[in-house]
Amino acid sequence: MTDQSCPYCSPKVETVLWSDAQARVVLANEPGYPYWCRVIWTAHVKEFSSLNAPDRSRLMDIVASLEAALIAELRPAKMNLASLGTLVPHLHWHVIPRQEDDPSYPDPVWNQPKTPQPLAPDPKVVARIKARVTSDLGASLSPSQSQ
Repeated sequence: MTDQSCPYCSPKVETVLWSDAQARVVLANEPGYPYWCRVIWTAHVKEFSSLNAPDRSRLMDIVASLEAALIAELRPAKMNLASLGTLVPHLHWHVIPRQEDDPSYPDPVWNQPKTPQPLAPDPKVVARIKARVTSDLGASLSPSQSQ
């Protein structure tokens, strides 16, 4: 089930790090946070509690795998995990590595940035994150970076 008006059901352009039939991991493209990622459930579901127990477990396994890959590659000061969905009511998790020099550290990423930093992700680091997640979760259905 999809909703054609939903930007997560019908993305225009996104950098996919990993995907399977149930979910995908993408770079969020948030200014100042080059490795902010989202884990997006494929079906248009609004709430985590709408999933059955195996699907809830699978989604959290994907979040944990991504978090571990980001920690291994980036050595962040802290990881932030969030599932809000107020602006886009489609089940997704934000997985955000926080560095002491990021634009709003130690405040929440949704606060006004203290120091704007338009940073781009390093393609070599992105490739290593993809490799770690794929090694942990299995081969991705989407071998390209963009869809």
